[in-house]
Amino acid sequence: MHPYALVLLVGWLGGLVLYEQFAYSWITVIILIFMLQHRTYRRYVIICGVMCVVGYLRMHTYTQVQIPTSLQLRNMHMTVREQKNTWKHQQIIVTDTNHQHYLAKIPLQPQYPRGSSLIVSATVKPWPQPLTNYQQQLRRQRIIGELHNLQTTHIDTRWSLIAALEHGRRYFWTQIHQAFPEPVASVVAGMLLGISGDVDPATAAAFRKSGTSHILVISGWNITIVAALCLAAINILKPSRYVALIVPLIVIALYVVFTGASAAVIRAGVMGSILVIGRWLDRPRSMLNIIAIAVLLITVVDPAALWDVGMQLSTLATIGLIVFATPLQHYLSQTLLQSEHLSWAREGLASTLAAQITTLPIMLCRLELPTVWSLLANTIITPVVPLAMACGTLFLLATLIHPSVAQLFAWLAYPSFAWIVTGTHVLATWPTMSLLPVSFSAPWIEICLHACWVGGWLLWQRRDTAQLNSIQTT
Repeated sequence: MHPYALVLLVGWLGGLVLYEQFAYSWITVIILIFMLQHRTYRRYVIICGVMCVVGYLRMHTYTQVQIPTSLQLRNMHMTVREQKNTWKHQQIIVTDTNHQHYLAKIPLQPQYPRGSSLIVSATVKPWPQPLTNYQQQLRRQRIIGELHNLQTTHIDTRWSLIAALEHGRRYFWTQIHQAFPEPVASVVAGMLLGISGDVDPATAAAFRKSGTSHILVISGWNITIVAALCLAAINILKPSRYVALIVPLIVIALYVVFTGASAAVIRAGVMGSILVIGRWLDRPRSMLNIIAIAVLLITVVDPAALWDVGMQLSTLATIGLIVFATPLQHYLSQTLLQSEHLSWAREGLASTLAAQITTLPIMLCRLELPTVWSLLANTIITPVVPLAMACGTLFLLATLIHPSVAQLFAWLAYPSFAWIVTGTHVLATWPTMSLLPVSFSAPWIEICLHACWVGGWLLWQRRDTAQLNSIQTT
């Protein structure tokens, strides 16, 4: 990896973080002073320091939102930016003509899908001080406050691309619930369409307790699975070189579109596309530079993306697939999967494990994996996800042909989804035992876990370099 790409990224991200956690700035100052003592690092320190200042200023200007002068909104034109259903209500984020964002929790009916144009009256309740973690996350997304007593006086039903996409998602949602029983149907809709709000509370709690809640939402982890499935199919079909690049990129783009094309999913799609390009070029070190530049550009446009868990998962999963997938395939080729007829199994299992290696610290510390059984759950359930998503996608495509054809693919997809749901419910009932006597939410635990896989990768690189040098000398 070229040092300048890493220096630019570290400096920029450091500036964004320092704006939010200025109390840790003294640590940065000490590190920079130490590095200045070495002439080799001085220019890197200067570049890093400049980028840190620029990142700090960018975060400052980004978070400065205009508080409304009036807490009463009367007949304002707004557009639904995000919409999510729960069992109790629907939660929407609306944007006015001044590009100010508001959160509203309203009854389940009538539905306001993304892209809906509304004429509303409401009372604005700004966020109180001090902010909770959830409210801080909303503030980073430039959401001013919550709307109460929301009254819609008109719904603009004119055609729009976003509204058409939402109509397509609802069509597939209906087909899924007609073909699969509950609670499998809601899990299928969450994994394939990103509509996870209608999962019943008992199943959602089981996924949280078993540490597999990341399966239910569309994130970078799902996109990397889509990319890995495309690459596995290419290895089997062996098309021309340019077809092997274009087809996976088109598949990822379609997946992003049909899962709502939200900002988080688009960022995940960018990372999935980088993975495909990296495999196509077969130059892992160059791809790490491209990932660094991509993260830099994404956070320049939207600095709040740095705190988005989906963005973090997509970036780390992409790094894991680029760095660890090939070594894992080589290792699996020496096991029971060494047969040439099982190359597809080696490819899928290696990709799944590679993505888990780098994302496990986040899943352990922030996605409610507090027990030993969560590690077991991700070992026996997560590897089935690629098969479930592949079969589920075939089912969605079959719904466009004929219901009877779709039913055949529903029978094909049901066992893998049933395995995920049943396994989750079973493991969630097992006695919970803390894996460590300290809270997993402690930041230093996550840092240490990330240091473990980074250190392992560096040792592996050093070993390979030493072996290459020994071969060249002999």
